[in-house]
Amino acid sequence: MTAVPGGSYDAIIIGSGFGGCFTALPLVEAGMKVLMLERGDWVERGPHNWGDEGAFVLTSHYTTESSFILASGLGKRPQGLCTCVGGPSIFYGGASFRFREADFDPAPEIVARSAARWPVHYEDLEPHYGTVEHLLAIAGRAGDDPTEPPRSSAYPQLVSPLADASRRISDAATTLGLHPFRIPMAIDGGKCTSCTTCDAFACAVGAKNDLASRVIPLLASRGMELRTRAVVTAVDPSSGGFSVKTTDANSGERLTFRGGRVIVAAGALATPHILLASGLKERNPGGDTIGRYLMRHCNAMTYGFFRERSPPRSPPQADRHSRLLF
Repeated sequence: MTAVPGGSYDAIIIGSGFGGCFTALPLVEAGMKVLMLERGDWVERGPHNWGDEGAFVLTSHYTTESSFILASGLGKRPQGLCTCVGGPSIFYGGASFRFREADFDPAPEIVARSAARWPVHYEDLEPHYGTVEHLLAIAGRAGDDPTEPPRSSAYPQLVSPLADASRRISDAATTLGLHPFRIPMAIDGGKCTSCTTCDAFACAVGAKNDLASRVIPLLASRGMELRTRAVVTAVDPSSGGFSVKTTDANSGERLTFRGGRVIVAAGALATPHILLASGLKERNPGGDTIGRYLMRHCNAMTYGFFRERSPPRSPPQADRHSRLLF
């Protein structure tokens, strides 16, 4: 099937997650004609989100259609993708930390003699963190986290009282000499019903301030065009811009869009996949690094059980921001 022209734009953004949305925002505000391409579709909201089948990896928005093999200490295993409008923000738990200053410092064992380093530092991004926190209406308490980096703006939403179970954990941790603190959360306290399906589930009542609820409607109201179920198969540089080839996931129709610039923001797995499939590795001196050296923060969760049941919550929403870290 021959691809047909799909239109021309000042900028084409591939992916509707955090990277795509917050790249689109200044472009749209600058008056550019922007197209956002998303492989997945909108996530339907309703009581079904509360059920067992609402868990992220059990929904149709988690796909293993593309071939990714994750090599780790546990061996090689297939890795799927989150494909939906808003990306992983739909299923994340709302935790909204800033990077720390040290996160931007080059690690000697990685840099070695290359002299490679990030071109930006925390202080360069600090005002933009504040902008994003207000767009997502983050609830937090400045100064609560002893590792928190400097900030020039307050959280836009106050935290609510701790639930009894969280308060007991906090008191016990403090007695042991630890420093528990509240995790800043992208949760709308006025809508939250204090259910137990937040992290790894789409919010049934729209209380999670995800990108599909807060940012994409804003971008669309300012002129951005969003095309869903658009599977990007190649990005081709050409004179005066780029061609982006897509296949409609429903009809199989092939469309080619033209853009003066293209931002590939499809996530840590899909972005290198698109770049490699487009043959762009050969156009970059560092092409061998594409798809390699993915790193994450080392973190862990601890679960526990009380011997007796906690008293009923009062008011019902009292634990909507009750996550703690130590």
